[in-house]
Amino acid sequence: MNSNNKEGLGKFFSFFSKKTDDTIPAEQPVERKSSVYDMRVQEAMWMPTAEEQQDALRVLADEFFAAEPHEADIPAEDALKFYKNGGFVLGILGQYDKAIAYYDCAVAANADDSYSYFGRGNVWRDNGEYQKAIMDYKRAIAIEPENADFFCQMGAAYLQMGIYNEAIDCYSKAIDINPYSSVNLAGRALAYLQTNKWDEALADYDAAIDLEPFDSELFYGRATIYIYRKEFDKALEDCEEALEINPEEARYHFLKGNALFEMKHTDKAIDAYSTAIDNQPESPLYYYGRGQAYLANGEEEKALADLEKSKVLDDTNTILIQEQMDRTKIN
Repeated sequence: MNSNNKEGLGKFFSFFSKKTDDTIPAEQPVERKSSVYDMRVQEAMWMPTAEEQQDALRVLADEFFAAEPHEADIPAEDALKFYKNGGFVLGILGQYDKAIAYYDCAVAANADDSYSYFGRGNVWRDNGEYQKAIMDYKRAIAIEPENADFFCQMGAAYLQMGIYNEAIDCYSKAIDINPYSSVNLAGRALAYLQTNKWDEALADYDAAIDLEPFDSELFYGRATIYIYRKEFDKALEDCEEALEINPEEARYHFLKGNALFEMKHTDKAIDAYSTAIDNQPESPLYYYGRGQAYLANGEEEKALADLEKSKVLDDTNTILIQEQMDRTKIN
């Protein structure tokens, strides 16, 4: 659910005001646990790295959400937030069936809570159950129709299903409600990209970058648009911006290589492809790109080696790659 809007994240949690030790009776462990797990979920979500976040969430799941939801002994007044937190944590950890069960209990505790449906929808979507996700997003919207996050995530579900016009409509509604979210704009830009609406996609990426100038994915997305528009110098600039923010991301180096290759800077393209391969050595696409650059540079032996490696890693395009290799050998 790492694509959720941060604006909505806080509503997954309800936080108790801080209590001193003398205000908490020793024989009320459930109430005290309730306060602790709320704070622990918040702390876990703001860990500095994804690995630390996952570790903290696993500890939290083992400590508070190890039992099946129907086995949890929770007072009625704490049930909603307990089950929502459980569904949220377990969903992020990829324990989808158990997360759904927790959200089911949250819905049973309060059928009018929009974030129970929203959270369950996110789990369905992460598990590839897009139709079920959309149904839950619609339930959430029926309760809270002015929530941009709900429309944004429903747009993401439609996008993943390949229903691009519906995705655009959902993102547009999210933008109408909250025009200051780069997530909403980037989502619609990606949907526009899939429908070859380059100008609209570019405008959304421009607006998103104005709002969030330190998000490397936004520069990467806009660079992709520039590649399609054959504005390779601008694509290269955006790749450099993305790499300034996140220099280890292989996709950025690969796209930089593509821009350089199209600009006939084959030596620099080879360097960029090589860095992409160093960072992600199991990607067949990166070997194929470098193989094409070697071929353009007249280094046929290296080109054949990379094309062969690409063919080994990706058996879905073996015919195309083999034809390219055969042409190289003939020439």
